[in-house]
Amino acid sequence: MKKTILTLILCMALLMTSVAGLSVQADPVMPPGARRELSHLTGNGSDLSFSASNTEWWYNTMTFTDHAEPSYMYYFTDSAGIFNVAEVDGAGKLRIHTYNSNFERTSLRTFSFSSYPLWGGFYKGSDGYYYLAIGRTNPEQNDNKVVVQVRKYSQSWSLLGTAEIKGGASHAFKGIVEPFRAGCCSMALMDNKLVVHMSRLMYTQPDGLRHQSNITFEISTSDFSVKEMASYGSGRYVYSSHSFNQFVLRDGSDLIYADHGDAYPRSLLLSKTANYTGGNRTVSSRQVFDFMGATGDNYTGTSISSLEAGTTGYLLTGNSVPHNKPVFGATGNGPGFLRNIYLISVNKSTLAPSFQWVTNYLPQSTAVKPFEPKLIKLSSDRFALLYMLVKNGTPYTEYQLINSNGMTLAVKTFIGMTFNGLTDPIVTNNQIQWVDFVRDPSTYKRTYYSYVMNIADTYNPTMAAPIIPLQSIALSPSSKTLSLGGSVNLSIVYTPSNTSPKPSMTWKSSNTTIATVSSTGTVTAKKAGKATITATASSGEYATCAITVS
Repeated sequence: MKKTILTLILCMALLMTSVAGLSVQADPVMPPGARRELSHLTGNGSDLSFSASNTEWWYNTMTFTDHAEPSYMYYFTDSAGIFNVAEVDGAGKLRIHTYNSNFERTSLRTFSFSSYPLWGGFYKGSDGYYYLAIGRTNPEQNDNKVVVQVRKYSQSWSLLGTAEIKGGASHAFKGIVEPFRAGCCSMALMDNKLVVHMSRLMYTQPDGLRHQSNITFEISTSDFSVKEMASYGSGRYVYSSHSFNQFVLRDGSDLIYADHGDAYPRSLLLSKTANYTGGNRTVSSRQVFDFMGATGDNYTGTSISSLEAGTTGYLLTGNSVPHNKPVFGATGNGPGFLRNIYLISVNKSTLAPSFQWVTNYLPQSTAVKPFEPKLIKLSSDRFALLYMLVKNGTPYTEYQLINSNGMTLAVKTFIGMTFNGLTDPIVTNNQIQWVDFVRDPSTYKRTYYSYVMNIADTYNPTMAAPIIPLQSIALSPSSKTLSLGGSVNLSIVYTPSNTSPKPSMTWKSSNTTIATVSSTGTVTAKKAGKATITATASSGEYATCAITVS
């Protein structure tokens, strides 16, 4: 039996590499220094479920939760194109770290929201403004209590206004006891309306329980008025309960939702509000991946980690136990099954789904662990699918270039590179950028690193050359006695020695009648006396050499 399975795996591998038009690159090893430590990031937002995913802990002891939580770290570029990291510290504070091109932090802004300690999410709108969702509990079920604030900030981080959502809000069922419970908060800008699609724990129902579901709001970005999406009437909003993750995005004039349903429905639910910005709205939904198990089981064995829209289809990805999608003939939904990575392409016109396993490991395998995948939109019909596999303790990050039909066009694997899939990478200047961490297995302390992947050739991405900032320089020799007419070539000694990129240098003599210096550091003795030669780096560091001419 083992021989038959091995033969099947080899045949599948040969078949995959021979598909017409598929580019499969050799597996490069990530070069030392191809990541940059960001020592000031703490990632203390959540010690178990770090972001909007279902992954816990570090990869040697990785398990999966049954629902998502809001992300605690986000990346964005500001109006000047500068890379920023927004980090929630778990103590009612948001920190905005701004970096230069060497990934050195140049500024830090801190915002406190301790009166609303529940973090919902961060969103940079296409209007250039920043939106934050924060909340607080409402155990008393007070209809008039503000439970969620959505704050709008300018590009210079001045508060421009706040929308307030109250506890009595309704979405098929009434009330918000706890916003963002067992789910997330996703936002999308539709002209001058901000759509907020989130989870909530609702008011106590006739069965004596407080159930969880999604809930959606429409906020005016000018006067900050709030409208419940359910107020548009039956068939004009999307309902899912339990909803363990929520996504919403704009696709032209349409609004696209994805919900991770555990009960009604027990499925991944893809929904579309056509002509949202035009006013004549129509809503359609499709269950694109049904789950085995009891309704409202609070366990699905599945996650959804990305939703994107392309030219002809919508793409969803995550990881999952097999359910009714066989892996080597095995189906089921128990926690003993390995979670493989899936990709679903949904036809834009019909919402018909096409399901495929991206990874296809034996459901009983313990030698490999697939992590959360992420979709990164590169163009209208090209996407990068990034995910990490850990095989016998070694991380492998795989890049796949796909189109909106879910077709794989290129594959490249980076050995030794981590990609936890816990936050959403961004694309700037033909580069994919993200921040990731490595956790010390003994102390659980996280060390954060920045990564840059060059995608000028999307079929053959490369990791950017390491950025190792200069700390200091020295000249060798640091002093020298020359005879009249003699010369010496001065060398730059860099600290650290592997500084990259190396800065340009300017050279200067304190007395050119005694000694001159060329643009490359060659000193020539002119007459008896003493002079000081100074080399100055473009980054500001400098060093000197004492010259004596006898």
